[in-house]
Amino acid sequence: MATELKREHISAADEINNNMAAQPCLHKELKRGMCRLSSMVNHKVFPWVLVLRGNELDDQDPNHLVELHGVPEHVILKYWQDEKASEHVVSFLPLALGLVIFFALMMVGHENPATVQSIEKSIAYDITENANFAFVLPYYIGHKNYQDVNSYADFYSWMNVGFSAIYFQQNNTLSEGSALPSFPLQPKQKKMFLNHNRKIGNVKLSQELIGSHPCVNEQMASAYDLQCSDA
Repeated sequence: MATELKREHISAADEINNNMAAQPCLHKELKRGMCRLSSMVNHKVFPWVLVLRGNELDDQDPNHLVELHGVPEHVILKYWQDEKASEHVVSFLPLALGLVIFFALMMVGHENPATVQSIEKSIAYDITENANFAFVLPYYIGHKNYQDVNSYADFYSWMNVGFSAIYFQQNNTLSEGSALPSFPLQPKQKKMFLNHNRKIGNVKLSQELIGSHPCVNEQMASAYDLQCSDA
């Protein structure tokens, strides 16, 4: 009988210890010696709460912790200061948005990007579609444009026959099948491109080159006088 009572007492004590291990240690329990300080650590999220070592990352019910432990004054003050700082920063948001909107309106009003883009596209389209070379008799239409330039001869053919014909026009353009005579352009008319765009300065051409790269087989490159590139 005494042995059974002792076993029941030990089982009840183990159950109490297990329940205590599952719950955060209260400061009042720590003072009474119900928790061992050597086995307790601060919780990572709620550092003023002591928990058993290994449980410092466990989820805790905030309402339960506030009811049992409360919240330190410095934590509340820090939270209040952070909220006040955030409110102060947000108060400048309307001014910042107004500045961005004002800058966008000023840019659109001064730069007129829609008109500039339409002019750039019209010039690029005219050069691509109308600056042709590789004509066949009777020279009505060319079959190649600048994208078909693959040699030095093609480049000079495109410059002389294609680009010069549309950029340095000498006579007015007539519709197909027209019997009207073509007249030379006036000096003021020669300064215009696509009827409404004034030419400013000289024509500037740019060239794109692939960067050089050391050859894998230096002996073969030297024998055939080759240059290797990144492509």
